[in-house]
Amino acid sequence: MRSVWILVILALQWPLFAMADEVEEETTSLATELLPHVGVLGRVGVGAVLGGDPVRVGQTDALRSGFHFERLDLAVDGAYGPYTRVNGRVLFREDGMWLDHATIGLASLPWNVALRAGLLRSRIGRHNELNPEEQTFVALPLVAGKMFGPMGHRAVGLDLYFAPPVSWQLGFFAAATSAEGVGQRSFFGEDPVEIEHPRDFIYQLGVENDWQRDQIHIGFDLHALLGPNNTGRANSTDIYGAAFTLGYDDGEGYRVGLNTEWYLRRRQVIADVLQDLGGFVTLSVGIAEDYGIAARYELTTGVDDDYLDPADTEKRHRASLQASWEPADSFRMRLVGGADFGGPLEDSVYSVLLHFEAGLTSCPGKFEEGRCTQED
Repeated sequence: MRSVWILVILALQWPLFAMADEVEEETTSLATELLPHVGVLGRVGVGAVLGGDPVRVGQTDALRSGFHFERLDLAVDGAYGPYTRVNGRVLFREDGMWLDHATIGLASLPWNVALRAGLLRSRIGRHNELNPEEQTFVALPLVAGKMFGPMGHRAVGLDLYFAPPVSWQLGFFAAATSAEGVGQRSFFGEDPVEIEHPRDFIYQLGVENDWQRDQIHIGFDLHALLGPNNTGRANSTDIYGAAFTLGYDDGEGYRVGLNTEWYLRRRQVIADVLQDLGGFVTLSVGIAEDYGIAARYELTTGVDDDYLDPADTEKRHRASLQASWEPADSFRMRLVGGADFGGPLEDSVYSVLLHFEAGLTSCPGKFEEGRCTQED
């Protein structure tokens, strides 16, 4: 009789056990939905630097011969509901830890409006928005390092994007950001500044155009950064830029891409205006699904009495040639040769770099433009 009562009690308790399992499954599912996708990317290289003494412009410039650990990237991306997205990337280097960007965004809002806030990787040009795994070359373009800083243009602020309903991809964007920080070399720089007036912010305006016709893609952008600098009260810096891209992809491994970006910078200083420019042209060819070659030419001009770069008074040129092998989304090997001369360099600098990039991710698809995309 005792065994019968035990069976009856267990039978009565079974719905409670089942309910507990359902609660645990729901809790686990909720935790999984709340956790962002994570990607880890490691970058190392070995190379040789010959000739004169290199002058650093970008964070990834080759400065010495031998093996070097470039950095480890930790990227996170999470989508919460149809509108909200959280995105960020942390860089671990030998000299410390750096926050590349960290944003919360609202997309798919009425009238095709999108908003981002936080530490932004700004929309200035097309290269500045690319994550390391999406960039063709290892080194940051000269013009980006000279005008913005070793990591390109990064800023804390608010960004608004509007895509009108037209037959091609058209977007207008505007942003208001801080004028101080790592990416504000042409503005307040890294000096802490107390905000006293709306003119103490940087204002960015721009337009993006993209046309796709069969296997051909054409893109054209115009943009401007307008903000203060630290040479005197009410002195300002204006940077105007244009970017153009032309691409062809037959869908079977053969692809050709031409990309160019140019910037004009005007800085008010005491009793003068400093004006310089710079840009680059990149040609890339995919000769098979996993193999590619690319070439890039870069130019920056200098000015006399430049308070940021006193030794950079002449034109600086840099040319790079690269062969790449990318057998998987998470692995890439690049062999890069370069020549750098003019500008602040006393003698020409030549370099050869063998660069490795490998990573892993929890994303079921892959990270594209810093976001986790689902595989088809």
